Amino acid sequence: MGALNTNAWHCRNGDCQADEFENASNCPEDCADKGTTVMAYYTQGMVCEPTTIHEPDTVSELQQTIRTIVSSGKRVKPAGSSHSATSIICGDGDAEVVRSKNLKDIGPIEPFESHSATVEFEAGVEMDELGEHLHQQGYAWGLAATGYGGISIGGAVATGAHGSSRNGSATISNYVVGLDVIGADGDLTTYTEASTGQSDPNLWKALKANLGLLGYVARIRLKLEPQFRMNVQVLTMDEATFVADGGVEAAVGQCDYVFLSWYPVMIWCTTFAVIAPPTRSPAQPPKTVYSHRTSVV
Repeated sequence: MGALNTNAWHCRNGDCQADEFENASNCPEDCADKGTTVMAYYTQGMVCEPTTIHEPDTVSELQQTIRTIVSSGKRVKPAGSSHSATSIICGDGDAEVVRSKNLKDIGPIEPFESHSATVEFEAGVEMDELGEHLHQQGYAWGLAATGYGGISIGGAVATGAHGSSRNGSATISNYVVGLDVIGADGDLTTYTEASTGQSDPNLWKALKANLGLLGYVARIRLKLEPQFRMNVQVLTMDEATFVADGGVEAAVGQCDYVFLSWYPVMIWCTTFAVIAPPTRSPAQPPKTVYSHRTSVV
């Protein structure tokens, strides 16, 4: 990657301007071939070497794509929205990338095993898409949502992505109760909390943070709970108070969800967080909260 320079004034305008010295290295957003190049959400952090990229439209097409790649002697590199800004999004030289971006089906809310409400969906569904779908039906998946909504949930599970709660489960993988995984032979195997979680608990744990190394996760099933109200406040505090011993605990210790932002050169901090009603009932009025959005210097 080239260093940041005057290209910052016109890079990302959709036009690769060679006369302004833009190229695929210093302005990949405009100049790299998006049909062969996987790039991170923060492109200055990571842009991969060109490779073949597949974007199947259905799970059955995904299975056939995997069979074709493997039969050619190459490996499969699963990819979602590529929000991670590290080389984890890149395939090795002998790998072809298979993106889940077109796998968007979401099933009905239904009981599953010991859980009264679950939803199964394809791996390319993003956080905000599932959140909106569940909102319309009065359900949620706790406090595990990430701060950014454009992340594929298949990738979020694979990398152990999380929300920000110190008073409850904040890791998306903790809500997983079922996974449909495609192996190198293209066959699909269903793993569940009640079956695999009991017969092979180590495998079940590994599948819920798989890094794409245990097959291609095609579908995910999450346990749900009734949607609940949260009261949100935005507060400010000075830098010295926040970074002092015990300052973070004092700021967010009572919060069910915390979102922290860091603003250098500022001498004050803003924090955002929420406390949900203890019963998490749609009918439960929100209780008074201690909440923040935290910015630190």
